Amino acid sequence: MSQLPTLGQIIGGGASPQSIPSQQNQQQNMPQSNYPTFQPGYAQYEAPVNVFRNEIVNLRTQYGMNIADNQIDNTIEEAKRNKRMYEFPEKDKNYIRYDEKGKSYILVADTFDWAHKNNKEYFKSQNMPNSYTGVAAHLIKVCWLEVKLAFAHVKPGNYQLFVNQAFENSQIQNQIKCKVLVGDKEVFSNNSYPNNEMAQHKNLTETLICTIKKEDFDMGKLDKNGDAVVKLEFGGNNNSWKKGWSLDGARLLAV
Repeated sequence: MSQLPTLGQIIGGGASPQSIPSQQNQQQNMPQSNYPTFQPGYAQYEAPVNVFRNEIVNLRTQYGMNIADNQIDNTIEEAKRNKRMYEFPEKDKNYIRYDEKGKSYILVADTFDWAHKNNKEYFKSQNMPNSYTGVAAHLIKVCWLEVKLAFAHVKPGNYQLFVNQAFENSQIQNQIKCKVLVGDKEVFSNNSYPNNEMAQHKNLTETLICTIKKEDFDMGKLDKNGDAVVKLEFGGNNNSWKKGWSLDGARLLAV
């Protein structure tokens, strides 16, 4: 009795089932790939990308910052735990800092120059706890006060501005005027600075001065790096002698 033809033979003379390669043989004959395979029911594989690390590496390259490889973390959470503080290369010291408060721009007042700053009768450098870098500028006494500070590399965004300061006594209360500018735009002023609450802090304490909004930045006046300058200025509002003010610096906290 002759064997009946298979369905494949009837349709087009195709190969018999015995001649069709098995699925296992097909997989063995397929070219090998270095890419991961995907299986139904499993989450798609994604190669790890150290986005934060790349951000800091690019920051180092863009501004010529001296940041060692072992000082760069893989995530912002690691950077906060390690309290990283990366220094911009200019003489007037600005930093990017990561800590429990988040990401901040920091300026150190004692590295800036202003009227009578280098006269030891009027100002001195002083080691103080809670200082950003260990040293604060201390006002011994002065009649004419004009202090100008600046955050030099600020990306447009929403911020809170804090001043890290202390007072020996409250006699200086309301004798200073304070002004904040984003570029050339004044966003805050106070002609009765410091207030009573500020003047009670005898140890360096960060005090909220004002908030800055993204709309305060003039996008048409950013520098080649897309940065703006945020200025913090203090001046006397009378001719009386002012004394006993320790000014460590300021923090722009991204919010």
